[in-house]
Amino acid sequence: MNRLTLKKLVFTSDIPEKKPAVVDFRPGFNVISGPSDTGKTLIFECLNYILGGTNPPKDPPEAKGYTNLFLTVTAGGADFTLERSVLSHDMKVYQTDFDSITAETENTVLSGSAIAKKENISHYLLDLVGLTEKRLKRNDHNETVSLTFNILRNLLLVNEIKIQENISPIFTGEATAKTQEKALFRFMLTGIDYSGIIVQQRPEIRKADAAARINLLQQLIGGVDVKKDTTKEELEEQLEKLNLTIEGDTNKIFQNQKEMEDLREERKAAYDTAIGAESKIDQLTEILSRFTLLAQHYQTDLDRLDAIIETGNGLSLANDVNCPVCGSEPAYHQPECVISEKEISEIKASCEREKKKINSQKNDLAKTIAQVSTELGDFVKLKELNEAEYKRIDGVVGKQLEPQLSVLRNNLRQLFETKKNVEIMIGTMEQIKVMEDLKITAEKDLKNPPKTAPAITGLQASEAGELMKIIEKTLTDWAYPNLGRVAFSEVNQDIIIGDKNRSEQGKGYRAITHAAFIISLMEFCVSKKMPHPGFVVLDSPLVTYRGADKNVTKNEAITDDMKEKFYTKLCDLPQGMQVIVLENDDPPAAVTSKMNYIPFTKDAALGRAGFIPAPEPIA
Repeated sequence: MNRLTLKKLVFTSDIPEKKPAVVDFRPGFNVISGPSDTGKTLIFECLNYILGGTNPPKDPPEAKGYTNLFLTVTAGGADFTLERSVLSHDMKVYQTDFDSITAETENTVLSGSAIAKKENISHYLLDLVGLTEKRLKRNDHNETVSLTFNILRNLLLVNEIKIQENISPIFTGEATAKTQEKALFRFMLTGIDYSGIIVQQRPEIRKADAAARINLLQQLIGGVDVKKDTTKEELEEQLEKLNLTIEGDTNKIFQNQKEMEDLREERKAAYDTAIGAESKIDQLTEILSRFTLLAQHYQTDLDRLDAIIETGNGLSLANDVNCPVCGSEPAYHQPECVISEKEISEIKASCEREKKKINSQKNDLAKTIAQVSTELGDFVKLKELNEAEYKRIDGVVGKQLEPQLSVLRNNLRQLFETKKNVEIMIGTMEQIKVMEDLKITAEKDLKNPPKTAPAITGLQASEAGELMKIIEKTLTDWAYPNLGRVAFSEVNQDIIIGDKNRSEQGKGYRAITHAAFIISLMEFCVSKKMPHPGFVVLDSPLVTYRGADKNVTKNEAITDDMKEKFYTKLCDLPQGMQVIVLENDDPPAAVTSKMNYIPFTKDAALGRAGFIPAPEPIA
């Protein structure tokens, strides 16, 4: 479970000139000291109220206008801030520390009422420490009630009146809550709550309950509709056969589905192959078209070269006739008008070489065209074959397997429906048998009502041994005079010091022993990982002798040595514990540095005046 650590208490006002009242707490030992009317009691009341108390803090003159309380607590390594107005019972919870809260910070609203249907303060605080759904015994009839933070708070926050009372620290003094308080104390030391106890009914209620059960069971048995001509054994045999048939049909469905899945995979493969072949056909057709065009270009080039060769032949003959330009005879041709045979021969040779090259390319192209045409034909066949395979498989799936599967599924549905009806009939017969047995039991209860022993409520002496040792050591460390052995009284649910009940001590000693009880209980729970929030707040545990007080004798006074030991030892609290003490007198100066010490002076000129900030002087 988580422990709670109080971190910061803030009391704010909507009046701008009134500064927030702030107290910062730390893990371990915290002391707030100061004279009367400095706000120590107000701090206690604020803590009590914001932790679920019913009564808002009293309104001293200096706190006029202060309305909103904030308390940041740490649980499980995370900070949570509670906000509660003294004008409303409801509370807001922020998932962060006080200093991080802004107008945009989300919050959850909790009810201040213990009986609220929505989540209340008690449930939220118990949830933080992991103590929800716990129950306590309420009375001698083993009736129980949910654990609340309100009853737990009695062992966490002890005011100056309660700390001096002559009753056990576990009791509030309310007679109606005594059983719950005993149960809580035992739960904290043992970890055992009362969720599983059997309620002990009153005799008249038990008889009336038995008679009512008999009457109800008779009506129920008579109103059950069941076939009279069928036995339970026959129905169970029928159910077994149905289960076998269902198993067989289920296997057939699985086989059918597997075959369909395989065929669908094959159909998809055929489809993908056909689509792929079609794409390839389109590509090859395009390539073939381009190659055909190229072949035509090759032929055009050959025709052109033949024409050039033929022209060269014609030019060779032109050298033997009159010049077509000037008409001169061959013997008189001008050099620039004559093409030499050599040039003509070179031109013709160049054309022949080009023709040879083109013819070679043409022949290669023809081979390629033939290959592409063959490949094209292969892909056309591949497409046709896979289209045919797709149609075949589609026919098998759509016309054979799917109808078969539909029939199998309908049959299986009918089988399950029949099985359900058979199971209902079997269940009905079993219910009748149970009700008949219950009726027999109720008839026996009517004649001889069973008795339930009350569950153990308070802590037993055998369960208190370790706690008594811790209390005895605590009082020894605090220099309690004439201590003797510390024992536990099952009757009073309190401690016995030596041979004297704690309640018989003077009020000064009752206060110090009350503090020892409360702190030792926390130490026990923390060390044993038992239920406890992990903090206590004590108001005036060091009640000292005052001459004006006729109810206190000098031999009841807390000595200076006890006070010093009290503070010194609490400075060394075990990890996981937090103690907050509110006192009039200051602790010894030698140990103030070892604690979180907050002194109130009542005079702003001498330090912090009190909880509520002193008003600013008027200029």
